[in-house]
Amino acid sequence: MGRTKRHRSKNRHQPNSLNLSNDPAAISLKQWLKSHEFADPLKLQLRSFAATGRGVTSTKSVRPLDVLMRIPFDLLITFDTIRKSKLVGLLTRPLSIQTLLALFLVKERHKGAQSEWKSYIDSLPYPEPGLPWMEHPDEIELYPEDLKYLARNLQGNFQECLESARKALAVDKGLEYLLEEPSLRWAYVLVNTRAVYVDPEYLMSKDSSNVELLADAPFLALCPYLDLINHHYLAKTKATVVSVEGRAFYELASLSGFKRYEQFFISYGAHSNEKLLMEYGFFIPGNLFDFVRISLQEILDSVAVSLDDRQYKYIKNYEFHADDLYVNENGASFVLKAILFVGSYPNIVDYASYIFSNRYPNDFEQVLSLSTRRLLEFKLAAYRKDVKILPKSNSEVMNDFLRYRVQFVERLLNLLDENKLCFS
Repeated sequence: MGRTKRHRSKNRHQPNSLNLSNDPAAISLKQWLKSHEFADPLKLQLRSFAATGRGVTSTKSVRPLDVLMRIPFDLLITFDTIRKSKLVGLLTRPLSIQTLLALFLVKERHKGAQSEWKSYIDSLPYPEPGLPWMEHPDEIELYPEDLKYLARNLQGNFQECLESARKALAVDKGLEYLLEEPSLRWAYVLVNTRAVYVDPEYLMSKDSSNVELLADAPFLALCPYLDLINHHYLAKTKATVVSVEGRAFYELASLSGFKRYEQFFISYGAHSNEKLLMEYGFFIPGNLFDFVRISLQEILDSVAVSLDDRQYKYIKNYEFHADDLYVNENGASFVLKAILFVGSYPNIVDYASYIFSNRYPNDFEQVLSLSTRRLLEFKLAAYRKDVKILPKSNSEVMNDFLRYRVQFVERLLNLLDENKLCFS
């Protein structure tokens, strides 16, 4: 995960940038880290890049396998940090690690100068970055259905965090600030967009106390400075916990090279542009993990298939979920392909023998190609309508994204014309 950014181009080489190292918050953060044995072998530097905004680079060239940074593990905010804090005594029931981290941020920010994490807290944006899912419900109602679906899910996740915190905290007078919605939303967004994965088994092997406070596993942590690095789907880095003279460090190494002052990236995961936009506030043209989401109703509306009771029950029994229905540059997804097959061949008795062996009837490739074309043309018309309908008062990134979606579907149709979508 990581911080919110503007959308960026596919080009990773961005030499033109502005040095941000004189920013007071950046200076304070770096000094605090170095006072705790933060290893900075490549002389990291914050710079402002045209396509991404603030990012991290180096004053030296980076070779494959070079260590980018080595952060003392006790400077990460983990479950271990939380169970050593006074927050533990306020809990009456278990909470998720994401909610616990958010509450910890709220508590430390409220302490101000008294917090040992002040330099890190001051480096975080306040108020929280505006994200599409945080818009007013009336605005979200104007979103296309697939984006509306994601926005509602993200809103629901935050409400679940808020309600669970209110049920789990026994706050005395003076601690009500922990449950104020604006403060908790600020912290929730930062945890959701910045937290990194840590091995829960490593944490539990060190200390398994207070595990009853967790509703899930302690797999998230906030990592100062590393969370300033931007995302790119091509990024190749390796994060490991290493021991140096008996002290644990969270080490980030690059698996590829970078030129001096070239921005380097980490990957938050194989995320589509929809997810990047709604959860982080940006998208990446040319994203290899992008796709066109398809619904079962859209299949029925645009493709000449119908499902009788037997076919419908078959699909439900195999739990073919909506999130698995899509078209990308590799063609139709496994689940979309299966549903189109079931809907196109009502007389076949044993669908599974075809689907799970990937040995379809000889004429199915033509059926699949035609069905995919109809779906893409259906989505293209819908996307073009979205561009016209969404008010221009909405965010620039949202309008840019909707226009890009039109271009993306047009590209998929061109690939289909050139027989470059995979139907084997």
